[in-house]
Amino acid sequence: MLLTKKDKELIKRWNELTKQLKDLKEKESKIRDQIFLKIFQKDQEGTREVIFSDQVSLKCVQTYTRSIDSTVFDEICDDLPKQYKESVVRQKYNLNKAVYDALPQKVKDIFDECLTVKPAKPNLKLITKED
Repeated sequence: MLLTKKDKELIKRWNELTKQLKDLKEKESKIRDQIFLKIFQKDQEGTREVIFSDQVSLKCVQTYTRSIDSTVFDEICDDLPKQYKESVVRQKYNLNKAVYDALPQKVKDIFDECLTVKPAKPNLKLITKED
């Protein structure tokens, strides 16, 4: 396919914007991390809001990604009571967090051997009255 000069310029501009976007995303991510660490408690999952004035507040949604080590789960599966092992894990080893949260501590201690928990990237939204 032959490209016109205009097509080539458009592709070049698109490529430049893609590189700028990547750089801006990295910068935004670093600044978001700084704001999050400065204003919000880092080890708290959920939604929080800090009100700065009648006009401005900052809302933070912090989630954690939970994954199950299927090899470890298979090893401990027999140690879990049947009523829990069938409900705490969804098909494909997806954690049913609501059931996990309600487990007795002894069962949680066993189950935690196969659970990997790591924080997801928090979302920040600046809220103004104009929104």
